Parts: sequence; C-alpha cells; structure tokens
Amino acid sequence: MSWSWGHSTEAYINAEENLHRRSLKTLQEIWCEWKAYRDNDEKDWWHSETRGCAISQFDLEVYTTELKALRKKCREDEKRLGKNFWREALANDIWSWMEDLATCTNGGWSAWCCPFGCSGHMVSFSSQEELMEAGRQKWLAEKRKQPKLVKAKKQRFESVGSMVYDRKTQRYLELRK
Repeated sequence: MSWSWGHSTEAYINAEENLHRRSLKTLQEIWCEWKAYRDNDEKDWWHSETRGCAISQFDLEVYTTELKALRKKCREDEKRLGKNFWREALANDIWSWMEDLATCTNGGWSAWCCPFGCSGHMVSFSSQEELMEAGRQKWLAEKRKQPKLVKAKKQRFESVGSMVYDRKTQRYLELRK
C-alpha cells in the first residue's frame, strides 16, 4: 500500500537533494525502470487502465537494453562532460517523473523514486542532518543494549603443577602437604 504526497515544500526539497546524492549506478537503474515502465504504454502511460498494477507494465527487455546502453554512454561521456553530468541529468529526469507519480510509503516517510516502490529505490523526505542524527540515535540505542564487559580481577595465586605462583611477590611457592 502507498500514499500520495502531501508534504511541506521543505520536505520536497530534502527529497530532491537526497535523490541527487544517490550513486550513478542507482540512478541508472531507476531511470531504466522508468523507461521500461513508460515505453510499455507509449500512448498515455499515466492514464493507462493498468496504472494501478505497475508490475504488469514492466518490460524486462526494454530495461536490460536501456541499462546496457545508458551505462556505455555514461562511460564514454565521462571524460568529455565530467563525472557529475549524467548524475545530474538522470536525477532531474527521475525527479520530474517522481513528481508526476507522487507516491510514498505508508506514513509518508520515503518517496518512491521508481514506479514500483522498490525498497532500494526510495528517498527520505528528511534532511541529511536529520537522517544522520537518526542514525546516531539508532547506533546509541544498539550500544546501550550490548552487555557491558566486566574486567576480571587477576587472582593473586596461580597453580602450576605442584607449585603455586604468587603474582604479588612474583615467586614460586612450594605446596606443603
């Protein structure tokens, strides 16, 4: 189940910034998922009768072909256009499609970046600082749950065969019967 967007302007700005922080590889995958989804219904993809069932509109052949071609083009253009050119271009395309779909998780925590709501293809509406603080709080909570290590006291005497070693005096003592 999913919700429609209904957030503040600040939340949309955060989501777009979080999208632009995604890796080029992830953006390529998301962009190709959109292509595979949209190219399957070229007439009017948004008002399709099967719009409610996005998986039925996914064309695996289009996806794999587009992904191979896009990755090749990105590698070829990297030196000429710069490292971030394709990241920005793909993120801008994806953001415009995301705004059209305007779908997020239950509770409105994360926006869907792809038409299928894949868990790896979502971005938070929270700012980077809020996400880092939430991660820090989670780490602290997990640390509190861990059992504390208690340092064992060293015993003064240690038995070694028929002798006893006294750590305080650093001498061996003979046991008497």
